[in-house]
Amino acid sequence: CVAAANQAPIVNAGADQAITLPTNVVTLSGSVSDDGLPAGSSLASLWSVVSGPGTVTFGSPNASSTTAVFSAAGVYELRLSASDGTLSASDTVAVSVAPALVPSLSIADALVVEGNGAITLASLTVALSAPSVVPVSVDYVTSDGTATACDYATRFGTLTFAPGVVT
Repeated sequence: CVAAANQAPIVNAGADQAITLPTNVVTLSGSVSDDGLPAGSSLASLWSVVSGPGTVTFGSPNASSTTAVFSAAGVYELRLSASDGTLSASDTVAVSVAPALVPSLSIADALVVEGNGAITLASLTVALSAPSVVPVSVDYVTSDGTATACDYATRFGTLTFAPGVVT
């Protein structure tokens, strides 16, 4: 009778993934299997960071399927390793974390009904295309268009949108 020879575990770190901040977590769907040899040994697995621009926190670093939280934008290479106590194997997965998209800014036209020389205020609605998780600031200054500087009082400043605010 010939005994079967121990084989290294079979490791699959899963498919490459891509996310865009502010989403900073992915589910890693790795898998690990073994032939059960050597008899009486247990199979151990571990996630680790091979490379990347920031830190990665694994939800359960010893589980083949777990979550990973990324601290910064960039491309990360993560490794899933497994050992049966004698032999080991590993596989890697790439996770691309794109920086947060910058929302675009729009300004609605103002309509001013001119009177008999009295001061008439104009109101403009300024909006972001999407909410942001950080404050968004924009500098503004009035300029000539269909009106000239003698028709209006020059104004300038900075408009800041708080996180989550869009108008």
